[in-house]
Amino acid sequence: MGTDDITVKFDWEILCQSKILCTVGWWLTFWAGAMNALTTSAVLFMRTAHMTGPVTDQAQHLMTNPAMAFLATIIIASFVAGSYYATKALPHLGMTYGLLFPVLPVLLAVGLVLGGFYASGPYGTETGRFLLGVLLPFATGWQNSVTSQGRIGRTTHVTGDLTDLGVALAAGKRSYAVYLLIKYSGFLAGGIIGYLGGQVTPALTLVGIAGGYGVTVVIFHFRNAWSTRLLKEEPVGDYKRIQTLN
Repeated sequence: MGTDDITVKFDWEILCQSKILCTVGWWLTFWAGAMNALTTSAVLFMRTAHMTGPVTDQAQHLMTNPAMAFLATIIIASFVAGSYYATKALPHLGMTYGLLFPVLPVLLAVGLVLGGFYASGPYGTETGRFLLGVLLPFATGWQNSVTSQGRIGRTTHVTGDLTDLGVALAAGKRSYAVYLLIKYSGFLAGGIIGYLGGQVTPALTLVGIAGGYGVTVVIFHFRNAWSTRLLKEEPVGDYKRIQTLN
């Protein structure tokens, strides 16, 4: 499914099954899309799941609004830091705990929002806004790093996936193109939910995103453990090789 050029070291075994891979990919991009839409429309009023917007904001405000340029810089640096530390920690944590770790900074962000520490608007300079600018991009950078080191691929933005979609369609790789479209639909659906939730109840929406993401990881962890156990119990002669999306 497009991972021929990397060594897949940190994955659940069930991700070799195309249907499971598509399901996991959809849900993880769904939660990232919800997070990005929520933080764009409320709480932080800046994107946290992809860095194209913050870099543009950084350039725009660098000479005209130092505070906003500083916030954009914090968001970018935090995303990179999340990716860096996830890469360092993944060999020790493994797939499940690696994916679960981002829940912690999001829960800290929930505490800040519930305590009233968040942005009042697109140009607010509240301390809480800068703290959220550290926690939330760190979480998404961490998630993206973990999924990028396995079969799932990028889950917190769709720029690369849409580029790959065009390449896959041109190369006739239909199954891979379908997978990328599935992830795109997950990000889109999550964005709708995140935006609507941000307009009604930002704090509870953030709680729902953290909880839903964590539940998703736990469910597929146990699904993987169950499948792995069944495979070990099957006779070698009856084992059927699982096909990937390649």
